[in-house]
Order: sequence, then structure tokens, then C-alpha cells
Amino acid sequence: MSALRLASIALIAGLMTSEGRAQADTDIAAGKIRNWSHGAQALVIMDFEDRSTLRAIGAIDAEGQIVMEQIVPPPSQQTVSRTFDTCRANTVQIVNGSIGITPIVPLALSRDGNERTLAIADSEEMALWRLNHGRAPMTKGVHLQLVYAEGEAEVQGICSWEILVPSGDAEVTVEYAIRFRPGWNLIRNRIVDFIESWSGADQETHMIIDTVDVLPEDVVWFSQ
Repeated sequence: MSALRLASIALIAGLMTSEGRAQADTDIAAGKIRNWSHGAQALVIMDFEDRSTLRAIGAIDAEGQIVMEQIVPPPSQQTVSRTFDTCRANTVQIVNGSIGITPIVPLALSRDGNERTLAIADSEEMALWRLNHGRAPMTKGVHLQLVYAEGEAEVQGICSWEILVPSGDAEVTVEYAIRFRPGWNLIRNRIVDFIESWSGADQETHMIIDTVDVLPEDVVWFSQ
């Protein structure tokens, strides 16, 4: 990493402003990275508007423990409706769909500028699939994502549709039980079942997507 990029890391600490932003819940993702052996590092995220900039959101201690700070996340163009209002059957109800949300990808940043992508999952296989952007084999299980919400919003309901796969027709079902609160949220994505698609890649056929208040006991942080 260049010295210019290292110099561009922006640390924004303190309380959130009163302009519609609540104080971040810094304990929501408290946990420890499995098999961490890289020493103390910064916990950072990429700025969506300027990808040459990293923003520090906390720290990783020498044992791999995650400690988040109270920060303002990078801006995003996503809203609840733009992200989840995709069910043609109109069986999913969205409340406050205009609320802005910012999903993030946490990174570990060493003092010499090396980056390691982090993932939260219930197994090493699931973490590998996430860390390799779906290029590793899909597996049943759970992965979580940190998302910042500008306010309260809900996504509730079940969406189903048919797809054509090599073995014939298959039904895809996604169950939503999402309740965003102002500040940081944890979205839990559970892959219940999947099938091989025409491209040869695996396609989820049953997913459950909800929110949790704290990191569940059956998931941990993993590093690339």
C-alpha cells in the first residue's frame, strides 16, 4: 500500500451528530478472530465515495479481539427499499424504505499497510466462500454482515419464485425478518439449501435473512 493511501486513513471518533444519526453500538460485533497470529492491527473499512481512503472503525489486539469505536460510516447510496424491494409477488412488507443503509466489509490493516479481509461466519467453509466472493464452494450455514442504518426500518415477509436449473425447475425462497435500528446492525444470512445452476455455480434456493442484537455464540470472526 502506498504512503499516500496510508496517510488518507480517516479516523472519526466521538458521538454521532444529532442530524438523524444515533450513537453507534460498539459492542454489537465484539468478538475474536479465529487463529489470529498477526499482532495488533487497525480495524478499517473502505470509503465508498473514495476507494483510495480507508476509515478506521476500531482496533484488533494481539490476540485478535475486535474493539469497535463510535464512528460515522462512509456514505452510501443504498436505502432499505433499493436493497430489499425486489419481490415481484409483493409478499414482502417494508417499513421506512427510504432509510439509508451502509453495508461494510471490515479489513485488518497492519502498520506496514498490508490488508486482510475479515468475515463473520459459523464455519471455516462459509468464511472461505465469503472471503473469496463466492468463488469457493458454497455451503449451508450462516454469515453475518455489519450494516449501518440512518433510522428505524423493517423488512418482513417471504418471497418465492421459480428458476430453471439443469435438474429441472426449482423454487427459490427468501424469508425476511429484518428490523433496523439507528446505528450499527448485524444482518444474519442463513443458507438453508442450494442447487447447481446452469452456469455451474451454486444458487441459493432457501435463505433466511434477519437481524440479531449481538454476535451469536455459534459464529466467529475469520481472516483471509
